Amino acid sequence: MEISLFNWNDRRAAIERAVTMAREARVDASPSWPTNNPYHGMSWRWRLGMLSDVGEASWKGREVDLRAVREPVVVSGMSR
Repeated sequence: MEISLFNWNDRRAAIERAVTMAREARVDASPSWPTNNPYHGMSWRWRLGMLSDVGEASWKGREVDLRAVREPVVVSGMSR
């Protein structure tokens, strides 16, 4: 589940909700990509380093690795 960061969705609550939704969907990672277009939509929180504590740095931006917090899925008494 990729998140394109704009100034209208770069607040911490919105990012935390996106990570929660990704965790509930059982995806492996939730990467965030800063966007520059449209110019008036650019995430200044991202550009000013205010989101540098979210996840780990990657070539595309930041990425929250959700594999480490995954709980086993139990299906018919068997875990996978």
